[in-house]
Amino acid sequence: MSVPVLVCGRHREIAEKMKAMFAPHGYDYKYICTSEQEFRDTFTPLSHKDRPKVILVGGGFDDNAANEIKAHADGVPVVCVPAQLMQEQGPPAVMKWLLEELNKLNLKQ
Repeated sequence: MSVPVLVCGRHREIAEKMKAMFAPHGYDYKYICTSEQEFRDTFTPLSHKDRPKVILVGGGFDDNAANEIKAHADGVPVVCVPAQLMQEQGPPAVMKWLLEELNKLNLKQ
């Protein structure tokens, strides 16, 4: 069974590429949001059974936006990608870092 994920990424095309990279690792991007408002519009009406197990916030969101997402996450863990990681090392490094962070959360139980 895959772990449902909500991704907040400013660049949908990057999020879509990352989605394909994560699928073999048991993570399923159920929702991709490109703004704080889209996140609220998508996440808030979800029932608890339909909510993702984790929210990933891409490096394109500044600290204020990431904090706003965290404030509305209703207890769902939020993992924020450091902006410089994508800029300096690219998607493979982000994937490696995220998988390490996700493994720490033990979401596949």
